[in-house]
Amino acid sequence: MSSWIKCSDRLPEEHKNVIVCLENGWVGAARRMGHEWYRGLFGGSTIMFSVTHWMPLPEPPEDDSHE
Repeated sequence: MSSWIKCSDRLPEEHKNVIVCLENGWVGAARRMGHEWYRGLFGGSTIMFSVTHWMPLPEPPEDDSHE
């Protein structure tokens, strides 16, 4: 998995789902829209504050059931 990236160093692309870490240690999925962060992967409406770090989502598992 990727390493944490400080928000002060670089921000993810807008509207891209990522994993975030808040100042209080909470970790979860979010997306950035402009200068605000929104919780959830599907355009959640809860604005999040104090996001300090982020990382890309991992790649999904490979589906080997079709072999």
